[in-house]
Amino acid sequence: MDLRTLSTNNGTGCSIDDDWFTWKKAMLSAMNEFIPTKHVDPHRTPPWITSTILHQNDQIRKKVTARKRFLSRGTEYLKAKFNQLRTDVKKLIKGSRKLFFSSFGNTLRINPKRFWSVFKINSNTGTVPKSVSRTNSNIPETRLHANTPRDIATMFNEYFHSAYTNFSEKCSSPLPNSSPPLSSISSIDLSLEEVYLAVQNLDPFKAHGPDGFLPVF
Repeated sequence: MDLRTLSTNNGTGCSIDDDWFTWKKAMLSAMNEFIPTKHVDPHRTPPWITSTILHQNDQIRKKVTARKRFLSRGTEYLKAKFNQLRTDVKKLIKGSRKLFFSSFGNTLRINPKRFWSVFKINSNTGTVPKSVSRTNSNIPETRLHANTPRDIATMFNEYFHSAYTNFSEKCSSPLPNSSPPLSSISSIDLSLEEVYLAVQNLDPFKAHGPDGFLPVF
């Protein structure tokens, strides 16, 4: 079932969960088919080295060419030319860096996560530790260690799962003066204004939820 057929369908005649599954499957299929994706290299250049410096400015290309010629021939003329171009490129990057940090405060008001991305570049450290350990619940006097990304993720999951308290187990008896649970919901009416306000409050920089839809979508 494609989205055009789905938009004219009033429901499958089953439960609302079945309707949601059908709509979600069609939407994800359309996203995978028509929305282009690309691989993002985690080792990015600093944000102050803009596309103008990398591509539109010819100084970096000239510096790279002069360096190759100097290494292959080794003349004093090529050495002086390479040093001059390297100095010009350093000045260009230094000016762009100064301009970036002078407007950094205004950027943080719009995107606070920008601070941590720049902090990560300056500190040369990752957000995931290389190794973690926790107390062994079976033998409290010993510790469990994890050194690989998979084992580290598993250890975090086990810890948060052990620290989570199920509300239904803690409160097995119904609360006094509480309304009886709804056995079914026949329909839910949402106005355009309510949907618009909910979409406006989405943070496009957050990761997707269990449904698999990115907030920016």
